[in-house]
Amino acid sequence: MSNRESRVLLSESGDPADPGLDIRFRYRDEDFASVLSAHDVLAASLGSGTTAKLDFYNPPEDRIAAIREQALDGYHQIGTTRMGDNPRESVVDRNCRVHGVDNLFVASSSVFPTSSSANPTFTIIALAHRLGDHLARLS
Repeated sequence: MSNRESRVLLSESGDPADPGLDIRFRYRDEDFASVLSAHDVLAASLGSGTTAKLDFYNPPEDRIAAIREQALDGYHQIGTTRMGDNPRESVVDRNCRVHGVDNLFVASSSVFPTSSSANPTFTIIALAHRLGDHLARLS
């Protein structure tokens, strides 16, 4: 689920040549619990076999704190031109067209309404391919 506390705004630096960005990246407790749950599932899966196992650096009571410590900014700013049906809550429609602009499309992770934990490149490629097909049908 997306976090409405996370957002990207133009900064109020006062320099019109370089307004910059004010990135407000926020995590929720559920985000940390989800990462820990994924680690637990991976550990259980690996532990059921004979070829590998997952060793944790931290004891169970310290794992959430360790995840919080490593959570800096995600490195993938996703959702800054969010996709959706409602122009009041999104920037592009389901075909990546900017609401209210006939010939402006965006294909990037910025249109994702939410994200997984990492590595959006494959989804970006699939989205760009889908957009290309859509544009070809329009012409």
